[in-house]
Amino acid sequence: MRFLGGMVVALCGMLSLLALPEYLARFTADPMSSAPFKGRCSTCHINPAGGGPRNEFGLAFAANTFTITPELRARFPERFQYPVQSLDAHAEIHYSDPSGRTVILKRDGITTAIDPSSPPSAGAGLPVAAAPAAAAAATIEGAPAGRVSQWDRPMQLSTRWINLPQPAAISRNDANILIQHRFSAPLFVGSAPQLLGLDSTANIFLGLDYGVWDRLMVSLSRSRFNRNVEMDVTGDFWQQQRGAPLSLAGRIGLEGRDNFGEFFSPHLQLAAERQFGRRVAVLLAPALVFNSQDNRLFFLRDFAANSDKDYTLNMGVGLSLKVMPTFAVVAEYVPRLAGFRGYFVDRPAISVALQKQTFRHVFSLVISTSTAMTPAGYGPNIGADATPTANRLKLGFNILRKLR
Repeated sequence: MRFLGGMVVALCGMLSLLALPEYLARFTADPMSSAPFKGRCSTCHINPAGGGPRNEFGLAFAANTFTITPELRARFPERFQYPVQSLDAHAEIHYSDPSGRTVILKRDGITTAIDPSSPPSAGAGLPVAAAPAAAAAATIEGAPAGRVSQWDRPMQLSTRWINLPQPAAISRNDANILIQHRFSAPLFVGSAPQLLGLDSTANIFLGLDYGVWDRLMVSLSRSRFNRNVEMDVTGDFWQQQRGAPLSLAGRIGLEGRDNFGEFFSPHLQLAAERQFGRRVAVLLAPALVFNSQDNRLFFLRDFAANSDKDYTLNMGVGLSLKVMPTFAVVAEYVPRLAGFRGYFVDRPAISVALQKQTFRHVFSLVISTSTAMTPAGYGPNIGADATPTANRLKLGFNILRKLR
């Protein structure tokens, strides 16, 4: 625990030294930003001193991956300076694109991107006064000006699905603290005297994610069982909301037992996520784990599947169903495809969670067959002892706190 405490103190100190108001600088440098809002933390935050909850513009800015677009300017015209043409009591044209490639038709708070080079088509429903500057273009799904729909806010703020990596958008100086907890006693074996496993010991995972640059994150974590320390580097290749068909991230990492002193297991992992509408998301996360056999269990090699292999290739599959704007049911399945496949019975890790999101927290109530929460643990999924109950369902939880 002294090692863990020192690790957290050191990393939090580094975070405070490196934190910069990058997003405020990005707003201030925008060619159309309004002078009264430049350099002010209250532009995005409720607290004029900065930090803490964001205001409506800050929420929309974050939901737009901290990118200023003509549509965002038109939704919050008080924060920008550009010409506006009033068409009638319900419609305006906002010339909020510095390049002049698009104009924004704003009707009753709904924004629509227009190509000025093409005339409007018949029946487009635009006023005649808009004809010189309007054309048929894709309608942008927007909420009334100054408001962000709860359904449009991202559900998965965490860098983890449950155990599998989450391809979240990474920005410089983003930081998260992640706590994961898995009880060791099975949920439905001897449950009455052990209160569904709550009286048992638990594996506790404490991790910190930090965005060193846009699209690049480093992570450091420690688990109680085996005093396992994990170091990772994650790259955010692209995000679905940026125009790509899916979100994709890659992770390379190394785990070491006894406070990174022995039995090192490198791993390579991809995470590809596709969202379908506002409610459903699917995740594919293949991983290759090296040095995956537990050398303490050498006497069980005669009962191992592919005991001559010392790597494990698995394919993580995830499904998320958002049943409310801030509540989802999430599931994972991690079958092993090649290499070492465990002892006695090939039992892939299975996890299900009820996930609740608040402003800066994601809380997950978890039921999982794996007490391990790192790729070298839930990938081979041999359990803590290779007994018949090692891979039974157990209770647990995840808590993510987004610091920045």
